Amino acid sequence: MRYPPCEVLRYGNEEKDQYVRLHRRKDNDEEAVFIIIHGGFWKENYSVENAGIDTLAPYILSSKEKKFAVAEIEYRRRESGGGWPNSCQDMLMAVEKVRARYFEHEDEEQQEQKNKEKIKKSIQFILLGHSAGGHGALFVANY
Repeated sequence: MRYPPCEVLRYGNEEKDQYVRLHRRKDNDEEAVFIIIHGGFWKENYSVENAGIDTLAPYILSSKEKKFAVAEIEYRRRESGGGWPNSCQDMLMAVEKVRARYFEHEDEEQQEQKNKEKIKKSIQFILLGHSAGGHGALFVANY
């Protein structure tokens, strides 16, 4: 299954391993964002590209009835400045970046219109993690 185009969000100070691939609906009208954190022994040779959990993204995105987006987190592993606690802190920064992305594009006119209509957009953020990514998801959920 093919991925739709994605937006790459950068976080932290590293160029290589601190980014999120955000796959959104064409209409940008999501009800939930699945945030996927890959596993791989915390080792460099396992990444968002090959760690297996990313294969869930196309299936989540293919739902016609549900309005889902998917964010895939890449983080520093042991060989590239990660390990405890840096890898988990990367995951936390990445989740904060994704959440901020959903609330940063409202200008004053849009905010005023929402206030008039008393509309509050509610988006669920759902963490999924495999192996080391599962450890990270539990760490992030604690904050």
